[in-house]
Amino acid sequence: MELPTIATNWSGNTEFMNDRNSFLIAVDSMVEANKDKHLWAKPSVEHLGKLMRYVHDNPKEAKARGKQGRKDVVARYSHEKVGEWIVQLLENVRVNRLEEGRKYNEGRAGADEPSTNWLNDWDTWASIGGIPSDQPEYKLSELPSGWSRIKIIEDNN
Repeated sequence: MELPTIATNWSGNTEFMNDRNSFLIAVDSMVEANKDKHLWAKPSVEHLGKLMRYVHDNPKEAKARGKQGRKDVVARYSHEKVGEWIVQLLENVRVNRLEEGRKYNEGRAGADEPSTNWLNDWDTWASIGGIPSDQPEYKLSELPSGWSRIKIIEDNN
């Protein structure tokens, strides 16, 4: 849409918003957001007013930042880029879990061979691709040909 965007310079939106592609509102202070004492930014109302006036008075720059914002988001968050990130994340999980499995299985037969199963954060067994978690002998190298989709499931029993 390439619209100029004004938002608080705090939290998740700063993953994709910056001074090159957006107009970020300064934070006056931090306030408790809930009973767990999570903090949230209290934006500067004065700065917001200045940014709104600036966008109104400088339409060419505002449009340029809006265009840059779209360009940045498309480049970083396209289906392909997010897919690449997810694949890398899954590979990191696989490598870390294999290492944990090797430590857990030290001295056991076949401990050096990768398995589709791992012990998850809840100390229950999980598996990749719907392969039953009660079949630790089912190895990655034995996956059916053409198997291309990865699905992480967990066994919470």
